[in-house]
Amino acid sequence: MATLNYSTAWTKANDGAFRNRLRVALTRHCQYQIQRDQGGSESSQRYAGLQDLARVVLVQVRQADWLTSAALYVVLPWNVIGDTVDDDEALDGRVAEVFPQLGSTPIVSP
Repeated sequence: MATLNYSTAWTKANDGAFRNRLRVALTRHCQYQIQRDQGGSESSQRYAGLQDLARVVLVQVRQADWLTSAALYVVLPWNVIGDTVDDDEALDGRVAEVFPQLGSTPIVSP
């Protein structure tokens, strides 16, 4: 497992190929959130929060500064994602994991 390395994370967050892959992963996750039905045990507040966040992220993913911040959030801590950062499936999983935390307000637990 890779060690936490901020310069490596910054380099990766600004890598063009990674940014394109991240933009696709975020867009796909937003589309999923917008199209899915509310889960049985999921609160209405959480469902609405994720729907709103998905709409906002779809717009912000086109902004370079926001994408850099999101990329850093996805790859830090580096020891969580490490070498799997270049694996599309692992990236999709990490985006799904951190997605509720990308907004300016916290998403309520299920």
